[in-house]
Amino acid sequence: MDIIIGPFSDAESVGTGMFGGIYEIPQISYGATSSELDNKELYPFLARTIVTDYTKAQALCAFWKSSNYRFGAILYSDDHYGRSFQKAITTVCGANVTFSKHAFKTAITEKEIDQKVSDVAEKKMNIVLAIFKDFRAFPAILAAAFKHNILGAGTQWILTEESILQDIYPIESFSEIRKALNGSFVVSSVGGTSYNDNFRSFVSAWDTFDFGDAEGAVRSVSSELDITKSFFQAFDADSRAISEMGAYEYDAVMTAGLQVCSLYPEDPIPPSKIFAEQFISKLEDLSFDGLTGNLQFESTGNRREETGSFQLFNILSPSSDPTQKPTTSPSNPPTQEPTLEIPTVHPTMNPTLEGGAEQTSPTSPPSPIRPIPVRDGFAIGLIATFSSLTRDFEYDCAECTKPLYTGGVEEMPLAINPPEEDLNSSKAIKNICVALFALTALVAVFFLLWTFFYRRHPVIRSSQANFLNMISLGAIISSTTILPLTVDDADGPLAGLDGENTKANIACNAALWLYCLGFMTTLTPLFAKMYRIRLIYTSTDKSEKFIKKISDMWLLGLIMKFIVLDLVFLVIWMVQGPFKYIRVPVAHDKYGFVTASSGRCVSEFSGVGIVLIGGYHLVILLFGSVMSYKYRNFNAAMCEAKYVSIALISNLQVLILAVPILNVVSNDPGTEMFVRCGVIALNDISVQLVVFLPKLYYHYKGVPIEVTSFSNTPSGMSSMPSQSVTPSQQAASSLQASEDPGSAAPSLPNQI
Repeated sequence: MDIIIGPFSDAESVGTGMFGGIYEIPQISYGATSSELDNKELYPFLARTIVTDYTKAQALCAFWKSSNYRFGAILYSDDHYGRSFQKAITTVCGANVTFSKHAFKTAITEKEIDQKVSDVAEKKMNIVLAIFKDFRAFPAILAAAFKHNILGAGTQWILTEESILQDIYPIESFSEIRKALNGSFVVSSVGGTSYNDNFRSFVSAWDTFDFGDAEGAVRSVSSELDITKSFFQAFDADSRAISEMGAYEYDAVMTAGLQVCSLYPEDPIPPSKIFAEQFISKLEDLSFDGLTGNLQFESTGNRREETGSFQLFNILSPSSDPTQKPTTSPSNPPTQEPTLEIPTVHPTMNPTLEGGAEQTSPTSPPSPIRPIPVRDGFAIGLIATFSSLTRDFEYDCAECTKPLYTGGVEEMPLAINPPEEDLNSSKAIKNICVALFALTALVAVFFLLWTFFYRRHPVIRSSQANFLNMISLGAIISSTTILPLTVDDADGPLAGLDGENTKANIACNAALWLYCLGFMTTLTPLFAKMYRIRLIYTSTDKSEKFIKKISDMWLLGLIMKFIVLDLVFLVIWMVQGPFKYIRVPVAHDKYGFVTASSGRCVSEFSGVGIVLIGGYHLVILLFGSVMSYKYRNFNAAMCEAKYVSIALISNLQVLILAVPILNVVSNDPGTEMFVRCGVIALNDISVQLVVFLPKLYYHYKGVPIEVTSFSNTPSGMSSMPSQSVTPSQQAASSLQASEDPGSAAPSLPNQI
């Protein structure tokens, strides 16, 4: 024995490879792909005409990358082939893909298979790479996968060997499993292809092949064997035995013959050890065009990976589409494998979001009907060919068809079902906030209506109905801020880090405008009233001209100036950097998927904007509070100086208390929302109650006379008729005329 040709399987090649190493016989395998056979200490004289698993792993990883898959489950046989391929795929894909690996021993029970497949199902990975060759337990694995709902629509199975399907079709009870497997992929090392001139010529001339002198030798073995009819007429050129096994086997024979002729063109073959060493070491000098393409070898005896040919196939069930029926013809007799007739299209894989891709419309019109071979009960449709130049699959070949996915669906599944994300959006808290808004608005509307109906009452006239209405209106505007604060992206689409939810973005900016306008509309009338008291209290001019100067219209103008300045700050903020609503991940699972996130409003100008507007509001509050304290002893029966003071100080207290609380709860979106809404509602309600409750009391109980009588009521200021006032038991003490407690009390109008 000079040379061993074969065998096909990895397990058998292990034995023959070691045998050849011991007896110094070179061996050329045409089907063993295990990278474990690269060990030259155990298999020193083993060569291969088929590329190794490592090269096929590169093709698979290229497909994984083009499909945007980052996760997958690997089911592999615990033998030379399975271990080698599993190691190759995890090495080549590296950190780009997270694999969950599950080994199946050759001697395994159905119970053990069920448990392992159950473990796979718990991982919730939808992309399954099945690394099996000549594995008898594979049908049981498919049955368990079907049972645990990881085989069918929503998943994608990828087989590394088409030959594994031959054990599935004969099982009658597997009809549903065969349907579920419809649309799965298989990546094959296809040697004989229609675009290979040598293979096409070889196949086309097959039925006229002349066996020559060899026919007599075969007849001597069996007189009943008609070689021409048996081997060269009744055959299927699309058969896997021809394109995948026969072509590689043919090239193995050619390699042996060409190498021997190259080394010893005229001399006899030397002793075994010398011959074996020279045969393997000189293989890298050999190059020829065979049935599987151009063959070149490395110094180790392996076929160079760039000369390998891979194709991505669809496993299609003939019964999956009732319009696709097996056909026969004179050139395709019933004794041959049936075919399906389907139109050829040119798809384009279009990667989209993480974990999935979708197909675009065909890039060219359908070509004429062509036959698709049916092997092992499945139609095998070509999807793409692997380019050794681009190191990626090309989907625009002339024979490529539009792919289906496992379960016969047209939509590519996600690599893994992402967990349900906790958006930290509580409907209960939102409802509470809306209730706070309703309560605040109801209180404000009540006081608006009460002021309108009793606008001629002395209490209302003395307090100026217009300013009271402004306070209520400001409370309504301010409390309306609560509504946009409850708006987020929970109803979709999720905003992400780029603020991709328009509704939430609008709500963020609306909240700022509503709060500022409401705050100023409520606060500035209170501030203006205290400011007028200060002017009257500190001025030495008590003439009618001076009193007219600080009339209601003057106060209204002062209020509008405050509000306009606030609007200017808001416009600057919107121009420089409006708010957008973003969603920030706060927790991830072991696969890197977001399990919890929080939404918030952010602005690039927020730092400067807060200083401008926040500082502006704070200055008004502080100044108003200081004035309130200085004039705290101002008589309050006919004017609300005391209550205005309380309202201003209440505003300041709520603001000071809210800042640290909001900082503490900033990491809890639900609590933060509740605190914000609560602060707004508390502030608006407290101001209204402080201002209006005393007036309600005086309206129903009467007003004690605590104000010094004045001889005149200037035009432009409200007055209270004396007959409308209920005297108190004691007269009021005189007001101090200045901030000096020893000063004399000034003459004041009946109404402030």
